Amino acid sequence: MSCRRYLVCGLLLALVMPSSIKVADAQSAAGSYPNRPVRLVVGFAPGGGNDIIARLLADKLGQPVIVENKPGAEGAVAAAFVRAQPADRYTLVVRASGAMVIGAAVGTPVEYDTLADFEPISILGTFPLVLSVNADARLESGNRRNGAADQATSDSTLRTLQSWRR
Repeated sequence: MSCRRYLVCGLLLALVMPSSIKVADAQSAAGSYPNRPVRLVVGFAPGGGNDIIARLLADKLGQPVIVENKPGAEGAVAAAFVRAQPADRYTLVVRASGAMVIGAAVGTPVEYDTLADFEPISILGTFPLVLSVNADARLESGNRRNGAADQATSDSTLRTLQSWRR
């Protein structure tokens, strides 16, 4: 081979080798994920529903998980924190799905775009809301417990609340 061919081959090899090393490193890193603790960031205070779900999930993952609470602004503080972290799959956010979309929809300023900056992984649970009253309250309904629950879930919730007598 001529000197020019050696030079061209050497340059091509120099250009190709680093990229192939990066691909090999990325493949080996992907194959060994997770090889360090995963961080679950919770957008609410310890002890609440989101925190409990995150801790139950952490126990089930079978590897070291750090649950870190960053309450504030209905989870926006935690979401902004996770958005600022490297996209290495080691920092995840546990938030209420409503808070992820409602804030932006009503014009609350946030430091992220929910659709562009986050990839949903899974629904971890659902939280039914229950309307309750003191057991000594007198309700118009004959069956205090079942009647109140049935009425509260109907379209006449406001009328039911206004009809209660003490």
